[in-house]
Amino acid sequence: FFEKNDRWLIYVHLAVAALVSFLLFDIKVTEAGDDSAYIQMTYSLINYGRLSNLQASGYAMFLAVFYSIFGLKVGIFKVLSVLCVLGSIYLTYRAFRGKMQGYILHVALFLTSVNYLMGFYASTTFSEPLFMLLQSLFLWYAVQIYIPGITNEWKDIKRTIMLAFMV
Repeated sequence: FFEKNDRWLIYVHLAVAALVSFLLFDIKVTEAGDDSAYIQMTYSLINYGRLSNLQASGYAMFLAVFYSIFGLKVGIFKVLSVLCVLGSIYLTYRAFRGKMQGYILHVALFLTSVNYLMGFYASTTFSEPLFMLLQSLFLWYAVQIYIPGITNEWKDIKRTIMLAFMV
């Protein structure tokens, strides 16, 4: 069933994850403080050229790209988090599709899609959604390189350097 209906099942997972994310979506900055810290770091980077080294400065640089385009719009930053979570689910699917049994993959993706914390993180401007996206991108790339096997030494060295850069 899972291999036969593979294509539409990923859309179901993404739709469920989007639904959970938007049901838990809160436009306000959370009480945790990380939201405001990342937004302040982004503001300082764009307006003063300063970058704090206390927290994930890479995430502030990521937000700075969108801040420079849209301005200080917390809603846009939070929608970016939703897109990062959805991208993470899709890239995880792409990484392991055809590499593992379909029911294991789709059950894992479904559990990820309905997970409360995934929906919560998608509604924040925490760095975790971007980390999940980068982690799934790394998994996808690693599976693409190492599952097929070694075919060309120089090509594999270049791919391994790219993989090391991603790490």
